[in-house]
Amino acid sequence: MTMPLKMEIILIDDDPFTLAFTQKTVGRCFRKDKMRLFPAAKDALQYLLDTATPSDHSRLRRGLIFSDLHMPDMDGYKFLDEFARLPDTIHDRYKVFVLSSTSEQREIDHLYTKKYFEGFCSKPLSIEKFRYLLRQATRCR
Repeated sequence: MTMPLKMEIILIDDDPFTLAFTQKTVGRCFRKDKMRLFPAAKDALQYLLDTATPSDHSRLRRGLIFSDLHMPDMDGYKFLDEFARLPDTIHDRYKVFVLSSTSEQREIDHLYTKKYFEGFCSKPLSIEKFRYLLRQATRCR
């Protein structure tokens, strides 16, 4: 018998207003208790490591990660670099998207050089875009 996937959403943004707004948007169609909010990318990486224990439950967990591009200490580029250093068991379970208000094409193009980058989303994240990404993530892998 196949167990259903347990979806999780990880939001990373240093701006508390943007983090709250994105949480509210995502919360319109996703349970808030399945969301993890981080004001710093390093904390999200630590969470991923801490919850990466191989068990039947953790293997069924899948998720979407939405990281801001411009943050102090660790920006979205560095987050993707550090994410690439995590165990493959984590890479297999999460899709990483970058949220940003940037209009600089060279910044967006640079994201596509990162190994685990799945896509770019303009801020603010719309409910329609989130629903689309969620449907894509829950398809059979």
